[in-house]
Amino acid sequence: MPIWAAVEQKSHQPMLLLMDECVAAATPELQPGGQYFPLVGNQGCLLASTWGKSKFLPRYHSSALILYLQTFKLAFTDEVYIHCTLEAWDPSALAQNKKACHIVETG
Repeated sequence: MPIWAAVEQKSHQPMLLLMDECVAAATPELQPGGQYFPLVGNQGCLLASTWGKSKFLPRYHSSALILYLQTFKLAFTDEVYIHCTLEAWDPSALAQNKKACHIVETG
């Protein structure tokens, strides 16, 4: 399941788009105390890559991100909503803790 996001730069300096956090939920709106399944956390690392074949695809432009998410079903619902927090950064002033990474198992 590809999830694509981009920021329109227009006349602005080049921007680097990052996914800071992403969760799967049973509702279209996040609710306090609701059940969530973390997909992206730890400042942009794809947690879903530890249990499947999910990964960030190579960038075609710094202002766009493509997340290839392996399909899944949540045990507590039939409907799944994906909620993500995105950040656009100036690449020259990027904080070291900001990233878009996935975990690759070797062995």
